[in-house]
Amino acid sequence: MSRFNGIGDMLEDDVEHIHQKAAKIESRIGRMKKKEHQAIVHSRLEALQNSREIREAMESSISASKRNFKKRNLEHSAEERKVKAKIERDSNRMASLSIIASKPHETVPLSNYNKHKNELLRNNS
Repeated sequence: MSRFNGIGDMLEDDVEHIHQKAAKIESRIGRMKKKEHQAIVHSRLEALQNSREIREAMESSISASKRNFKKRNLEHSAEERKVKAKIERDSNRMASLSIIASKPHETVPLSNYNKHKNELLRNNS
């Protein structure tokens, strides 16, 4: 490959990529009977692959279809986030409990058994 005026400078991956592109085009035009027409179509397909407009459109389509991940604060570890979430949950629970405790509520009337039990406890103590 070093004999071909610089193609030896290309990496193995680049050469393999070019080979795969050529094989794809060849598979599309390999069954055409007229060799002149085959050469014209091959040239058109290569021109389409190398077209800047088409390449930009493909890149924009690929980038538009990628998922967008949330940007997290990397300064906090998972343990710190866990502690912070627990503190927030606890404060929300305490706020809810204080609201419930401040509301007036009705007392449930005691049954005769509970009244009698309370009297016995008072007498024994």
